[in-house]
Amino acid sequence: SFAWSDEELDSWNLSPWRLNVQVTLGCNHRCLSCSLRKRHPDELALVEWQAVLREGVEHLGVRAVSLTGGEPLSRPDTAEIISFIRSLGVPHVGMSSNMTLLRSPADARRLIEAGLTGATVSYHGVGTHDRFTGREGSEEKVRRSLRWIREVAHGLGVPFELRVATVLTTFNSAALEDVLEFCEEIGATLYPELPDTSLPFFAGTGIAQAGRIEDSAI
Repeated sequence: SFAWSDEELDSWNLSPWRLNVQVTLGCNHRCLSCSLRKRHPDELALVEWQAVLREGVEHLGVRAVSLTGGEPLSRPDTAEIISFIRSLGVPHVGMSSNMTLLRSPADARRLIEAGLTGATVSYHGVGTHDRFTGREGSEEKVRRSLRWIREVAHGLGVPFELRVATVLTTFNSAALEDVLEFCEEIGATLYPELPDTSLPFFAGTGIAQAGRIEDSAI
């Protein structure tokens, strides 16, 4: 058996580098690949998240925090959460979002000025996104928001890591090439994902065991 002293373990700096924070279960979309819908009745308030985040940063020494959901922007205080994390000295704050709740470039600017340094944005296929999300007009909104984010970050002169996440299924795989072209147009990195039914938010969705969504499921 192996045994290491506390001094040896401390010298290896085993602290986690990144903290993923699920700030809400609520979401404005009804994606085929996700079962998250409604906010939890005991969802933490801003002051409670501040205590949790302070603990994580000061005691675990994390250097990056990613806000997830649900849809983080369904909370009215997301920018305040981002700003608080940056005030703790965390250099990297990201967010996984569908970004359709941005109403104007000013909304994008507010997030970036609060300290957001990157975002992974869900976009599930050119021409297939609306059916995938269950929300008519969501593709137009996400494309618009992605352009706003890139333009605002460029205008402010700040580096911003923009990624586009596409859950690949038999339903939308043919649309992936067009998503890649759009990513190249706006300077985003395409991040294809395969459905993983072992993850809690895939439970109860239309994804079959093989990770497939057929047109008949739409």
